[in-house]
Amino acid sequence: LATTWSAVAREPTAVARALRIILALTVPAAPIALFAVYIAYAAPGQAGAVTFLACAACSLLGLAAPLLARRFAPEKARFHEALDAATEAAMNPDPDAALETALMKLEALSPARGFAKSSGTAGAEKNALGSAALYRLAPPQLVTVDRAGYMHTEAAEVPPRLIELASAEPEHILRTEVVRAVEVRRPDVRPLLTWLEQRGIGASALILDSAEPIGVLTVPKNPVKQALSLEEVRLLRTLADRIGAVLGVSSMLARSRDREAQARSELEALRAEATRKDAALKSGAARFQALARILERPARAAAYSPPARAAVDQLEHLAQTGRPITLLTPPGVDAVAWAALAHLASPKRTGAFVIVDGASPSEHDLHRFRDPIESPLHIATGGTLVILDAQALPIEVQNYLGAALAMHRANADEPSDTGFIVAVPATADTLVGAGRLSERLADQLGDRAVALPDLASRAEDLRALTLDYLVRIGMRIRGRPLGVDLPALALLGEHLWPGNDAELYAVLLRAALVAEGDVIGARELQAIGFAPGERSFAAIEEPRGRSRDVEPFGQGGRSSSGRSKGRTREASPKRA
Repeated sequence: LATTWSAVAREPTAVARALRIILALTVPAAPIALFAVYIAYAAPGQAGAVTFLACAACSLLGLAAPLLARRFAPEKARFHEALDAATEAAMNPDPDAALETALMKLEALSPARGFAKSSGTAGAEKNALGSAALYRLAPPQLVTVDRAGYMHTEAAEVPPRLIELASAEPEHILRTEVVRAVEVRRPDVRPLLTWLEQRGIGASALILDSAEPIGVLTVPKNPVKQALSLEEVRLLRTLADRIGAVLGVSSMLARSRDREAQARSELEALRAEATRKDAALKSGAARFQALARILERPARAAAYSPPARAAVDQLEHLAQTGRPITLLTPPGVDAVAWAALAHLASPKRTGAFVIVDGASPSEHDLHRFRDPIESPLHIATGGTLVILDAQALPIEVQNYLGAALAMHRANADEPSDTGFIVAVPATADTLVGAGRLSERLADQLGDRAVALPDLASRAEDLRALTLDYLVRIGMRIRGRPLGVDLPALALLGEHLWPGNDAELYAVLLRAALVAEGDVIGARELQAIGFAPGERSFAAIEEPRGRSRDVEPFGQGGRSSSGRSKGRTREASPKRA
């Protein structure tokens, strides 16, 4: 019967296990049976008791037979305990602890412990030479356990050829001796054989998860050069399957940690990039504001007179609304300075301050305004666009600017992202009636016009403006500031300044060029042919309805009607 069962059994490993159990039962039970027969023959009266004791002893040996049978297994069934450890480890809720326990058990039972490790392997994989190791495929990592029982994880990749050959092998286990046997006929496996021998790997078990490889379990070479038996191969397959259940969870956690680390790295990179760009934006905003402050200084340097203060307050108020502003600019008044003042008072002070000179022929090209990159409208986005002498632009350019303003004002609930300041010499209605300004642009500008004061109406600012100009002129041409005496200041106060700030600067520059000392006096003014008493811009514009009242400038001051007739008065000592 035993012979027949052995012949028809489907699993040769079952026959081998049965033979080992029979051998494990026979070896200790035979002496007991023989001793019981001898006692029963020598003392027939004690035969019953002796037989009972012998049967009991054989029964106990039969219970311990499976354990004793492992002593007769190849290599003492070195994978049995590792399999049991893996089975217990699979019940551990912590995947890393489960893998550590399984690898430690497998390492402890490996006959390769203490085996001389091969040389020539660089990096952290030296720890895996001649010992059990686990290679993850995603992420590519090598998991090992050292002699102290601590698990180490290093970045390492498995050759793709190993996955391909192991998938085609029985039980998905590739033995190194099989690769060595075919290296002559298949040169493509020689690099893989070198990789296996450098690491002292005897067999590689492919770990599967839903028919997809997720890792490779490697066991060391057998130092006695004995090939793995079929039973050991199947035990290794079972061990790999048990570890695969744990490795699937561990791999998901590892991938999650890698994604988290990658996300953290990307977050830090984005934060660094955001910090860099924020610093660049702040630096750019500081440069824009510094330039605007330089341009604003002539308007802020001497704004003590009531007309100047009223213009400053009105510009600051309108700038906060974000609406387009129209500057009524007399000839010679620096419109850029007043526009810079409004820009710095607006919420767009950190943006660009772009100036378009309508009197320049280079600004009359409509295609330039429509260019998506070079257009002043695009460059001024987030800042302020200043258009000087808008009436000098071609009508088609004015219409395009009016359409752009209408587009920015389409959504009344949201403020425009670009501020508009237009400088013209007269009111929009006057220019439209003269055919110099587009009605479309005039409709968008509306009635938000600020009349900039001329120099004749800023008697209180004349001394401060004169000193400011002389300081800059002196530092520029002599390296030291210049001053002005009272007689010269009195002569300047009697003049009506039809050219306003530009004329005052030109007069002081000519006087500084002929002055021998550091003080400008009446003699220097007479030397350049300066003669006060010309008509002012306010008097010229009175027929158009633009009358300007001027505050008296101390005792001996003059009214606007007196200036319009060209009359002058002698300066009193207090006025001088």
